[in-house]
Amino acid sequence: MKRFTYQEVVNFVNENSNCELLEKEYKNQTTKMSFKCECGEVFITTFEKFRTRGKRQCNNCGRKILTEKNKLSYEDVKKYIEENSKCKLLSKEYVSTRDKILLQCECGKEFWVAFRHFRSSNQRQCQECGSKIRSSKRKLDFSYIQNFVKENSECKLLSDKYINSNHKLDFECKCGNKFSTYFDLFKRLDIRMCTKCRQSVPRSKGELKISEWLYKNNINYKEEYTFDDLKDIKKLRFDFAILNDKGEVKMLIEFDGKQHQGEGVFAKTEEEALLMYNEIAYSDNLKNEYCFNKCIPLLRIPYDKYSNIDKILTRVLK
Repeated sequence: MKRFTYQEVVNFVNENSNCELLEKEYKNQTTKMSFKCECGEVFITTFEKFRTRGKRQCNNCGRKILTEKNKLSYEDVKKYIEENSKCKLLSKEYVSTRDKILLQCECGKEFWVAFRHFRSSNQRQCQECGSKIRSSKRKLDFSYIQNFVKENSECKLLSDKYINSNHKLDFECKCGNKFSTYFDLFKRLDIRMCTKCRQSVPRSKGELKISEWLYKNNINYKEEYTFDDLKDIKKLRFDFAILNDKGEVKMLIEFDGKQHQGEGVFAKTEEEALLMYNEIAYSDNLKNEYCFNKCIPLLRIPYDKYSNIDKILTRVLK
């Protein structure tokens, strides 16, 4: 790794950004330093992130850049609604995925919904029609559930009756453990095994490599770590949390696959792929802000650094 001088760092900042370096000395690439953004806001980052990851502005300006870069047009939203539902877009403008828009249900009634919920939560009808759909789901024949479980899983159905979609069913996993879940989740989201078996399902090769290194080096850690005060539609999960002797979080680790860079996002249409990427980018930004505000170090390892995972973890954690 090249050793930069203080003057080289100053020159790089001046030549490659509109920021101002506020520090009077430079130690190394991983030491945090203060910068002044072109908007006047002061932000803190390492020279490594400033140089290689494009962290060359404060969080507010970063959000603005990301929003402008990935913002959907009114026509994009209208086209998606027309192609994926029987609703009609009544709003004359579109602001963001989080702002509500006015739609007309196929029954003729009007309703408001945030576009992100329309897309990801399947809220594509008015409240009355939604109630009818949910009611129809509750009328499932128990024999259908029995056959579905038998033909589509290695589980055994223990419940002897089905009440409705709001009541859990009891199952016996192929390993012998018992668990309970809603049939809708069992059917749609492939929750067809106990918690222990789900944890053994292979993850991305990057996450597996990180997990292996942490285990071999006797690092105290937990996978899929969540915080009660970090939520989007549901709690956001960090790939790994490094814990101290008291069980407190001292660092978080994320392995960023290609989809975090807008690559490898598979969808039926280009518009849907863009929407999926926007959701990923939004969640990543929430995590970044949370760690910054809570002063929790966050290590993001991009997919193109897969071969260097051991070296990166050794440098950071040893």
